[in-house]
Amino acid sequence: MKELLLIIEENHEAIVDIIIDEIGGTRLKAEFEIDLVKNMIKEASTFPMRMNGTILPSPIDGKENRVYRVPVVVVGVISPFNFPFFLSMKSVSPALATGNGVVLKPHEHTPITGGTMIAKIYEEAGLPKGLLNVVTTEISEIGDTFVEHPVPRAISFTGSSQVGRHIGEVAGRNLKEVHLELGGNSALVVLDDADIDLAVSAAVFSRFTHQGQICMSANRLIIHEKVYDEFLVMTIVE
Repeated sequence: MKELLLIIEENHEAIVDIIIDEIGGTRLKAEFEIDLVKNMIKEASTFPMRMNGTILPSPIDGKENRVYRVPVVVVGVISPFNFPFFLSMKSVSPALATGNGVVLKPHEHTPITGGTMIAKIYEEAGLPKGLLNVVTTEISEIGDTFVEHPVPRAISFTGSSQVGRHIGEVAGRNLKEVHLELGGNSALVVLDDADIDLAVSAAVFSRFTHQGQICMSANRLIIHEKVYDEFLVMTIVE
């Protein structure tokens, strides 16, 4: 994991440029995404020490129940376009750190930052061949096959609620574990005693960061009537 961080730091400027070139967005957003990736790698590096089993009491005298946390062997990852480097690594790093192989399907608009660049970083860090495999194609070309295939025993999907619902159904029919991070409808609430300057800044940042193409963006602003007019004017100015 330390080698991963070193490679990312040594190639920081190149990675920033690749993120901007492939998906657009600002330099600030690209820098923020790289910081998220580094924090995720640090967190994932602790996972092997946290896979503790549990001993549970048994209703049978002289017996005990033991619960072990073990790898599922192969995890299938489907990642989105908006934060491709981070949202791919958010699933890839923990899966690899806990003893699994990974098949990664990045969004077709971000095959580099969400897929092949990650594979290259892991390769340079010394990951054995075959543990991380990247599939770069239109999702329509592989359809449900990626989810139905018997090799991945768990599916991690980040994307729209509509697609996530379908993936959950397909994975369920095949008795696979499925982890879904889907679209949101977040609300920002401003009460009458709020710091309006801070509230306006938070609302604008949340709603318009990366053109609002983030599942956590504030889609609803709920403003107390006593401060509504002031909030509205300051938001327009901002």
